[in-house]
Amino acid sequence: MNASLSAQGPAVAQSQGFSLSKMFSRQRVVNFLKFLLPMAVLAAFFPQVALAAGAGADMLKPGDATVKATAGSGSTMYKWIILGEVVAGLVLYVLTHSFKFLFGFIILSIIGNVGMKVAGY
Repeated sequence: MNASLSAQGPAVAQSQGFSLSKMFSRQRVVNFLKFLLPMAVLAAFFPQVALAAGAGADMLKPGDATVKATAGSGSTMYKWIILGEVVAGLVLYVLTHSFKFLFGFIILSIIGNVGMKVAGY
């Protein structure tokens, strides 16, 4: 039995050069087409969406006032969401006697308020 240590091949790893055949291998082209073809089909069926991305038009602008009236700051829905968070936090605190749940719901309420202000509601 030979117990000597020997390296098979070169002892230092040699870097491979840039190869176009590796870059455009059959598998990479197939993977790229799997990504690109569904996007092309969507762009063909929904040209308004494809063109709006380039033009920068806001397609949701007409419904902005409705959303502000329904779920904006000061609306009834928003008040019920805050009340639900407080009640859920209190119930979980009573069941588990863990301040983690109570403070977790307080932090979620703060994040929700900040998110609504950033979004302009």
